[in-house]
This record gives sequence, structure tokens and C-alpha cells, in this order.
Amino acid sequence: MDQTIPSWDRALQLITFLRKAQEPQRDRLRGIVNRSSQLLHPLADPLLVDSPLSSLLRGSREETYSDWLAWTLGTVCKTKSGTSGAWSSKGTRALRSR
Repeated sequence: MDQTIPSWDRALQLITFLRKAQEPQRDRLRGIVNRSSQLLHPLADPLLVDSPLSSLLRGSREETYSDWLAWTLGTVCKTKSGTSGAWSSKGTRALRSR
């Protein structure tokens, strides 16, 4: 039985073409993520952070992540301003229940 091995040349050409075609979108998205990181300074955009939080919250509901984010922002606000900060997990729960 004579079996021929298929060539991957066409698939590789397609991959090369698609990579080049997506460069403008990739550059635009990089700019958006970089701007997001600038706005969130001293934090970074969550897409850039390799955090164990992702695996901890994987099975959780969105509210858990929102509470964590509110706590984080409250901590940053408190640290930067020396006050208690305007964010709290209790506040996000109150807003959600309305």
C-alpha cells in the first residue's frame, strides 16, 4: 500500500497571509490595551497581568470579580489620596441590588 504524505504548503501560505492581514487590527488593539494600562496606572490592564486570581475566580460568578475589583480600586484610591477611597464592595453590592 503506497501512502503519500500530504503537503502543508497551502496551509502555511494561508497562515502567512492571514498573519499579515491581521497586523493593522493587532496594532490597533495593542494601542487600546496600552492606553488602558496608562489610564489604570499604577495597575496594568487585566489582559496583561498573569494573576492567580484568574484561576481562583474561574468558577465564580461575575459579582465575585466585581467585588474584588471594587476592593482593589478602593485600596489604590486610599493609597494615592490618603483617604478611605470612594470604592467599596458594599457600595457595588448596593448598586447591584437597585
